[in-house]
Order: sequence, then C-alpha cells, then structure tokens
Amino acid sequence: MMSQQPARGINRQGLDAAFEADESRKSNLLVEAQLLRERGHDEAAARKFAEAAEIEERLSDICEAKGLLE
Repeated sequence: MMSQQPARGINRQGLDAAFEADESRKSNLLVEAQLLRERGHDEAAARKFAEAAEIEERLSDICEAKGLLE
C-alpha cells in the first residue's frame, strides 16, 4: 500500500512566464558550465556559473517577496 507523499518544492502560484524563462535560462547555463568545465574551459565555465548564480539570486528574491517557500 503506497502512501501519498506531500508535494515538494516551491508553490509556483503567482509566478509568471518571465520567471519560468529565467529559471530555464539558469538551468541551461548550469548545463553549459558543466560541459565547459569538463572540457577544461574553466574561465568560460566560471562565467556561466556566475551568470546562473545572479539569476538564482533574483529568482530567490522574487519568491521571498511573494512569500513562496519550499
């Protein structure tokens, strides 16, 4: 018998398409950074990681302002 697990993550109510686009951009940057790092392009990877971190901080601020918590 399986019990239902509560949903995890952030309640996305009140977030718009721009938020989702930024979230997708951040995810893509992280993948690109990992690939660059694996290929030995550390400086380019660092720039991608830094850009992703800036987006994450902005997204976090938006969630905090809307009272959306994990």
